[in-house]
Amino acid sequence: MTSDLGAQPAASRAHIRVLIADDDRFVRGALEALLTTASDLEVVAAAPDADSAIEAARRLRPDVALLDVKMPGGGGLRAATGIREVCPSARSLAYSAYGDRESVSAMLAAGVLGYVVKSAPPAELLAAIRSAAAGGAALSPDVTTQVVTELASRLAQESDELRSRAERGAALRAVLERDLLRMLFQPIRRLDNGQLVGYEALARFATMPRRSPDLWFHDAAELGCLTDLELKAVRLALRDAAWLRGVYVAVNLSPATVLTPGLTDELSRRRRHQVVVEITEHTPIEDYAEIRRVLTELRSSGIRLAVDDLGSGYASLRHIVQLGPDILKVDMSLVRGIAAAPHQQGVVKTLVTFAEEFGAKLVAEGIETQAELDALAALGVTMGQGNHLGRPVPLAKPPSRGPSGAATARPLAS
Repeated sequence: MTSDLGAQPAASRAHIRVLIADDDRFVRGALEALLTTASDLEVVAAAPDADSAIEAARRLRPDVALLDVKMPGGGGLRAATGIREVCPSARSLAYSAYGDRESVSAMLAAGVLGYVVKSAPPAELLAAIRSAAAGGAALSPDVTTQVVTELASRLAQESDELRSRAERGAALRAVLERDLLRMLFQPIRRLDNGQLVGYEALARFATMPRRSPDLWFHDAAELGCLTDLELKAVRLALRDAAWLRGVYVAVNLSPATVLTPGLTDELSRRRRHQVVVEITEHTPIEDYAEIRRVLTELRSSGIRLAVDDLGSGYASLRHIVQLGPDILKVDMSLVRGIAAAPHQQGVVKTLVTFAEEFGAKLVAEGIETQAELDALAALGVTMGQGNHLGRPVPLAKPPSRGPSGAATARPLAS
């Protein structure tokens, strides 16, 4: 997967990729025709509303988004805000017949680097696009005097965000290149007798200041190196757990990483029937058919599939219907305090029946108390994990030997 940790500036590439968003199809056509005359500009999409613009930015990752201020779906303001979320590297440029202070200020506050009125000469618009691609400001002369303060503030904020992005990118490079990532293993047990059935491998980062793993993986997704980070975690997990027998190890992978070429070999190199892939929600699934094809290949090598966060939202239910997982994991929001929560008990009981009919195993996450464990067992849940059953810890080295001479699971004390 290509990472933009050291991404090449748009202004230094052969073409500046431009997204146009305007509800007037004649204006869209005229803008496309104008930009086509410039050898250094490339129109990647022309959207009629804010929603379409945001989706196009997410898929196509343009360098510059030229946004009509008054288009449907929330206008350029919503488009600019949404594009910043799905494609932070894109530079937005407002384009409107209106030059009033309120419109200009609102767009600048949303993150645009320039504001060009539709009456401006074509050369001014082309120059504004090039300036935005290079990270500079661009304002039509008739609005400049109104918004100098707002623009200065916006550019300062942009500078801070770029600095933060660079710092996060450097931190991720250090994690990927140095020994700053370690794996802990949280036991998964039968609820009736405490028998160990598996572990979930969880990433921890040896960096200062300390940040939660969720933040690290969010940054990796935003900066284009999520697959690199997830695969590093998987390799470490399989290395540490290579000696285990009779239990499975679950590793967390986003849909994008599941589609990585060679993943089957990566997961099967040391262990086959004992690996479970947990599909995470770091990135959405865009092509279920392709995911199913890859998962069929993984399953043919003995690898099983788990879907996380069951009961927390629509996405996990859709994953179940589309992917047919072997293991379903009940979200901790349904587990916490379940002993005194009849509504949660009713939902979990329904999930137990659902799992049985679906032919899948059910694992309850986040069990913190004996009361929660007893309530889940009474509802028919057979397996679970959580601090009450065992905290995430490193695996012991070297392993102890059982009566048969096989290595047995022996985690280090926390």
